[in-house]
Amino acid sequence: MLGRKIEGTYEVVELEPNKRVVNKSDEPFPWKAIITFQSENGGTRLVSAAEGELGGFFKLSEPIFARIMKKQLQAQYETAKELLEAQVPAET
Repeated sequence: MLGRKIEGTYEVVELEPNKRVVNKSDEPFPWKAIITFQSENGGTRLVSAAEGELGGFFKLSEPIFARIMKKQLQAQYETAKELLEAQVPAET
């Protein structure tokens, strides 16, 4: 996140296989993410929404933080899409 490695544990709090997953965590700040999967044109569209409660430095920079995180998540999803479509195993 933002060029730094942040470790934490998140919990899957809701799961509808092939439809929706909801994750949450309190590390490094409280957040919740909802990811839905929608059938589209013979493929799958992933729709992601996240909310968090920022504190400290992050609270002061919330608008900038939100834009940066959106770009980082979009890049990660694009990489996952490329790997899945190419059927190439991810490097570990």
